[in-house]
Amino acid sequence: MESLVTSAPVAGWYQDPSGRFELRYWDGQGWSEHVASWGSTYVDTPRSTPGHAVSAPVELAAASLGQRFGAFLLDGLLMVVTLVVGWLVWSCFTFSQGQSPAKAILGHRVVHQDTRQAASWSDMFLRNVVLQFGLTLLSVVLLGLPLLVGGALIFAGDRRQTAWDRMVGTRVMVDPQGLALARPTTQRY
Repeated sequence: MESLVTSAPVAGWYQDPSGRFELRYWDGQGWSEHVASWGSTYVDTPRSTPGHAVSAPVELAAASLGQRFGAFLLDGLLMVVTLVVGWLVWSCFTFSQGQSPAKAILGHRVVHQDTRQAASWSDMFLRNVVLQFGLTLLSVVLLGLPLLVGGALIFAGDRRQTAWDRMVGTRVMVDPQGLALARPTTQRY
């Protein structure tokens, strides 16, 4: 069953829109006073900062199995066509948006499973280059088994997470408008 875009985001911890703390709890209808930073929780009254609106967290649709597989194949094709070097250079630009080159083309975005904000450049490098590419290299020696098992984990659970997603704590969502990018929304008067 696919996750659908909803009008009211589910209750949970999201990036604090005020920027004063790491996370703030969204109770399903509004921001609460419960905040967290560096693993500790606090109480802080939510308030809007000058020039910025305090908006609801983003709720995006999860990429389907077919979309995930298509992006995987497209990334592989782009690696072959650009002799891997071109893909790595292209990735230097797309990783900062939580995307691989194929995900940028297809409108997918890798987001943190807890905050639903786009993954950082370092998270993308760890996820795609170190873990995924590392499992691919290891698979050459072990007859494809590590990559096959790592990819097959997408069928375990309802979050559609591969081994590299689980290790980094990310999910792949459909986000062609860039809604998961961390940027303040300007308040209009």
